[in-house]
Amino acid sequence: MATIPSNLNIPTAAQLPDHSILDLNGKQTYLGNQFAVTLPSTSISGTSEQALILVSNPVTISSKNNLKSLFVNLRKLIPLTASDTAILRVYVAPTATAGTPTTPQNLRPASGNASVATASTAPTASANGTLVEVLASTADLASISNMPIVLDPGQSMLVTIQVSASSSISAQLSWYEL
Repeated sequence: MATIPSNLNIPTAAQLPDHSILDLNGKQTYLGNQFAVTLPSTSISGTSEQALILVSNPVTISSKNNLKSLFVNLRKLIPLTASDTAILRVYVAPTATAGTPTTPQNLRPASGNASVATASTAPTASANGTLVEVLASTADLASISNMPIVLDPGQSMLVTIQVSASSSISAQLSWYEL
């Protein structure tokens, strides 16, 4: 019978959130569903900051209380025009109106679960909210962030874009729901 090395700090059951396990190295692994919103080759005109994606975690879904939090774990930006630069900004608690609805895709293909989150492209923001992250990117270097941002029920996140010249970009957000 194998013994667990004493140098591992293994959390107790009370310290582990629902729907997670420990991997072989004693690190927490999530078993919930992961979702993504992808914008393939989107044209951006002008050089001012523009609202790109709004993700909201509603308090209620179908007249039931929503108990899931969104763990936004990846933001990626790729400018597709060779000489342009792009800046992606992430804000929490914006004052914004949804734009064109987009359906988050479940990255666990065998699961039929739909996301509790609502997502839209080209939202209208009257106040961006609190800035939590800035990513700069060029055509030669994609920006990728995996700093976790947690959206509890009732919270939203706004992603904006600013380009050096009219350009095409590709962007992606992904999150776990637990």
